[in-house]
Amino acid sequence: MNCHLKRVLIGTLIMLGLASAQLVVAQTITIRMLHGKSGKPLSNKNVTMVWSPDFVSWHGTEVHLGKDGTGAFEVPPGKEIAEISPGPKVGKEPNRIPYIDCNAPLFPRIQISAVLKEGFVACNTCSKKTAAARPGEIVLWAMPLPWWQPDMQ
Repeated sequence: MNCHLKRVLIGTLIMLGLASAQLVVAQTITIRMLHGKSGKPLSNKNVTMVWSPDFVSWHGTEVHLGKDGTGAFEVPPGKEIAEISPGPKVGKEPNRIPYIDCNAPLFPRIQISAVLKEGFVACNTCSKKTAAARPGEIVLWAMPLPWWQPDMQ
């Protein structure tokens, strides 16, 4: 077999292999946190995505929400259900209460495929404010802790 024919055969086999291989595409989800009464973005907060079946361990993906109240994360491969928990608190004492959670149900469980397809908006227990989510987006509600309220767990 001559060199040219070997190269064509190897190239064809590589192309067939690439065509039949499943491409793993990272799925990115955005979280948007809104003030439970005003509907304005809440900045500089954290939420934790706890993945099924690890709900009892409370270890998950920590997502920081920046100045515009949004943050993004990549869904770990094979994860389909997540529970959203508040915190940790930003700053020197992360084990304190980070904010008043206005979401119903508390620690909502979401299906990732539904979020990617149509988005997810938690029910707001702090007011009648509502919002719409875009595909790939989770909308959460919270209130800052008043200065007089202790933030101990």
